[in-house]
Amino acid sequence: EKLPFVRITSLEATYLVWLHFGALGIDDEALMKFMVQEAKIGLNDGPRFGPGGEQYLRMNIAAPRAIVRKALEQMTAAMERCFPEKF
Repeated sequence: EKLPFVRITSLEATYLVWLHFGALGIDDEALMKFMVQEAKIGLNDGPRFGPGGEQYLRMNIAAPRAIVRKALEQMTAAMERCFPEKF
């Protein structure tokens, strides 16, 4: 709800979440760089998994809830700072 422009694929018996960031309008390399340098989190880049993975990042949520929440808070704060027009 805090990142309405990020689409989430529906989860089906998995701990891996696919997040689509196409609305940001940046390429995959810039997206990965942003997550590492600005949000300080590491996600898997979608193109690594084949065609159709462009603009997607994969997040592993098999972790304590507090850690997943902290990662999402860091992502949100970085996006608010770097993409204020999206909020």
